[in-house]
Amino acid sequence: MVRGAWWRGGRSGARRASLYAAYKAWCQNEGATAISSRVFAQRARELAGLASPKEMILSNSRKYYPGTGLLADEERA
Repeated sequence: MVRGAWWRGGRSGARRASLYAAYKAWCQNEGATAISSRVFAQRARELAGLASPKEMILSNSRKYYPGTGLLADEERA
């Protein structure tokens, strides 16, 4: 997982698709093979402390991992 780009805490939530896109970009930059989006979602839920997908935030038909976020590129540097 992209630990340096993903944080836990606070009230916001990282969008599921955005988090996976950031992970895939990281894998490409590192020359690593990305896991499937399904496996990634399961692992991300575990790291976010969610027991099931039903605990995710649903807003405008988009799913979010509660209490998580993605850091902007300048914040990771």
